[in-house]
Amino acid sequence: MTELTKRKIQKTIDENRHRLALAACPYDPLSGAGSDVVVRIPVQIADAPEGSTSLYLPRSMMSVPIMQHIKEAGSLAGALTRVGLDADIDNLTDIWQEFIRLRCHHDFEFWAASFIIIKDKLSGQDIPFILNRGQRKLLSVFERERLAARPIRIILLKARQWGGSTLSQIYIAWLQLVHHKQWNSTICAHVENAARIVRGMYTKLLDNYPLWLLDDDNATRSDIVMTPFEGSQKTRYVRSRDCKITIGSAEKPENQRGDDITCAHLSEVGLWAETKGKKPEDLVQTIVSGIAMIPDSIIVYESTAKGVGNFFHREWLRASQKDSLSAFVPVFVAWFDIDIYAEPIDDLPDFIRSLTPDE
Repeated sequence: MTELTKRKIQKTIDENRHRLALAACPYDPLSGAGSDVVVRIPVQIADAPEGSTSLYLPRSMMSVPIMQHIKEAGSLAGALTRVGLDADIDNLTDIWQEFIRLRCHHDFEFWAASFIIIKDKLSGQDIPFILNRGQRKLLSVFERERLAARPIRIILLKARQWGGSTLSQIYIAWLQLVHHKQWNSTICAHVENAARIVRGMYTKLLDNYPLWLLDDDNATRSDIVMTPFEGSQKTRYVRSRDCKITIGSAEKPENQRGDDITCAHLSEVGLWAETKGKKPEDLVQTIVSGIAMIPDSIIVYESTAKGVGNFFHREWLRASQKDSLSAFVPVFVAWFDIDIYAEPIDDLPDFIRSLTPDE
């Protein structure tokens, strides 16, 4: 074995150790420990009624007056005293609920892990939505754009089965349920059934969503279910948020117009085929052209890599260019960001020597 080969093998082993170390980092979205999505500030709440008393909270929360009182006092009771209220059970309950609502507004990871239920693809069981490493990588870009008050425009090149589409849709739901009313959205996929599956995530979310998190104290369960909008099965309405969610497909694009939406999730764009008299770029333009360039508006193009020279490929290359004029931020989640694509190897040097130049 040459010295050069030995160095190449060692370099690969060192990189593998680095990636394994990143994968092994502990992560707790309920306390905020281990999150690298947003900047977090350590805060002690000695009398927190549930979970950890040592929290790591988004820095954006710290500008809210009640949060400043909690941080400085180190307890809910102390914060109440600072604002001239008794630390009785009713006030402690009220301030804790106010804290949770505030945290949900600033901390998507906490909101998702605490209150959102999804179906696990491997087990088929309903589980809390705790983000994996690939999802946190994508979320960090969503949040960077949102916190900078920029319109969120993302083009996501993805592998399968790690939840990029799930995160994109639930992030849009967060904007609709927590941040804004009348924040209408559309979901368009290569075939309509795929769009229905994506919307099904939203249906499960709403079925399990706590009413007390809503702005409306008088809301009932019927106010937070999707109902057909004016009889349409493709457009559903959520009364408590006064918002519409529309689905469509590249095959049947007739109801996809963007003049009344603020959020667009375009799924598997690389699979969108030309229809009679309609190219994918024409349909995309129809959907997104009416979405204003305002903070918290969001457009996500996402796809696995399918073909060369098609609309998604061209848009990816344009967004990826240095000094690109594209409005879209490219996000690529590599295989080593996805834990299910890793396998232990007994003899790493021997495995590395077996690789072909392409591998």
